[in-house]
Amino acid sequence: MEDNRRNELMKVIKAGLSDYLNERQVDFVAPYFIDFPMRLKIVHVKKTYWGLCQYPRKKGERYLITLVRSDMQGHFFMVFLHEIAHMLAHMQFGEEISASHGKEWGSIVRNIMSKAITEGCFSPTETEILSGCVKSYVPLTNAKLNTLEQKIIKLYRPDVVRVDSLPMDAVFKLKNGMEMKFIKKLRKNYECMELHSGKRYRVNPDAEVESWRR
Repeated sequence: MEDNRRNELMKVIKAGLSDYLNERQVDFVAPYFIDFPMRLKIVHVKKTYWGLCQYPRKKGERYLITLVRSDMQGHFFMVFLHEIAHMLAHMQFGEEISASHGKEWGSIVRNIMSKAITEGCFSPTETEILSGCVKSYVPLTNAKLNTLEQKIIKLYRPDVVRVDSLPMDAVFKLKNGMEMKFIKKLRKNYECMELHSGKRYRVNPDAEVESWRR
């Protein structure tokens, strides 16, 4: 791609990202839109995920990264890097990848996060939280990255209680008014029982809690 054309595209991309990321974060992710077959969709309502990477279904299609709009800039950026790592892992390993969040993805996301920290993309407080785990040479696990994301969220919303922070003997009320109790921890969610009906539901660990008791 000619330098002038690339520069013009970079200006457009950076302008589109500036509402969601700080200047250094924008500079960090913008080249991925030009150097890789990637497009971005931002939604306003969180369902079961903060981010998602959809692989191309046929030749010529781009990877679609979907992110939930958020005023938690550091967390939004982390989720973006998480999904970019999925794209890169799939491009490099294809169907031979060991798992969606396997060692291949773990090594790539660790490298991306480490580079972002080195380039000053996070605030000093965020950097302090992330540096110890990310700068090791061990691939990140999805569980570890989720724990780091929760710590970053806590910086922005210190008063918000989430399902994942409750003791297993808690009875809790969600924002939708449902009163639940834990049954067991699943791989990604919690199996819970709604007290009024006795029905069982899978509850996202990120779900906000209105109130709780033992």
